[in-house]
Amino acid sequence: MLRRVQVFAALAVLLALVLAGCQSDESTDPSPAAPTVSKTMPSVTPSPTCTDPPGPCSDYDYEQEQLFEEAKARYMEYLKLFAEVDEAGGASPAPEWLDEYTAEGYKEIHVAGFVAALKSDFKPEPNALKKMKLSIYKLRERLKDGAEIGLRVCSDARAVKAIDKKTGEVVGHGTLTEQKLHFKRIGGKLKIIRGFEEEVKSCEAT
Repeated sequence: MLRRVQVFAALAVLLALVLAGCQSDESTDPSPAAPTVSKTMPSVTPSPTCTDPPGPCSDYDYEQEQLFEEAKARYMEYLKLFAEVDEAGGASPAPEWLDEYTAEGYKEIHVAGFVAALKSDFKPEPNALKKMKLSIYKLRERLKDGAEIGLRVCSDARAVKAIDKKTGEVVGHGTLTEQKLHFKRIGGKLKIIRGFEEEVKSCEAT
């Protein structure tokens, strides 16, 4: 019935236009307007798209991927600041940025480590971070203490020189290490709350 009404209305409009063209200047009644029929299309929410692997994915996988990217960005910001203190030979008191990127036990380790670095005879060469090779993966193991995401970071610092603070002489080189870091959202920001590091012979993706 709907299709028939639309066709008849269209024919009525066409007929009115033809008659209007054949008539003189005499006034004519306005042509009837065709009824409008609204069609409501069902809304379809597109599936989220992930990049690793690329393609459509579940909401959970998408959220995990976004969380992983956020943790990586936070880590790189933290690492740059850490390298500055390390190359300066330590710090006491601890720098203010430490509260921005670390918390709980991991923060306490840094406070003690920066003081210990001041007493050390060695420090990394300037711009050491540019010589390091980093590979960052999602940590695929059970997280603790309310952590939301974990990173496994392979740091190849074998090209970085260790120098004597007094003489500036090269006394050694860095090593290949693997870190396992747990991130927890505190005050709206991801912070590292736990960390484990060990020297390894190789560091492969898993």
